[in-house]
Amino acid sequence: MELGQATGDPRTVTVSGDGFAPNSPVTIAIYSAPHALGTGTADAAGHAELQVVIPAGYTGNHTLALAGFASDGSARFLTVALKVTAAGLTLPVTGPSAVPLTAYGVALILLGALLAAAPRYIRRRPARHCQ
Repeated sequence: MELGQATGDPRTVTVSGDGFAPNSPVTIAIYSAPHALGTGTADAAGHAELQVVIPAGYTGNHTLALAGFASDGSARFLTVALKVTAAGLTLPVTGPSAVPLTAYGVALILLGALLAAAPRYIRRRPARHCQ
């Protein structure tokens, strides 16, 4: 289960998870004081992605849960912990920044474009034959 970064006010967050039965209903709720936040439908591959608003009054540590059915018909529950602050949601950093990799990728693309365009700008001289 993945939890996207909270955005805006009200506190909106995107939650996604896999392993649900294709095209089946999925419900998301927040726990400590249980409250259903919304429902959606898993896609044909069993992936569900829902955007929900964390209600006002929820601060501190809580659990978000996606609930639905697995492909075999059994119940499927996915959970993720989160901390709600007065200013919004805070999530732990789970990996390195993507900025260096993105910059490297853009540099490689620009280098490839430059190399592809270079033959047009290089003046060719006829070969000299020695006799």
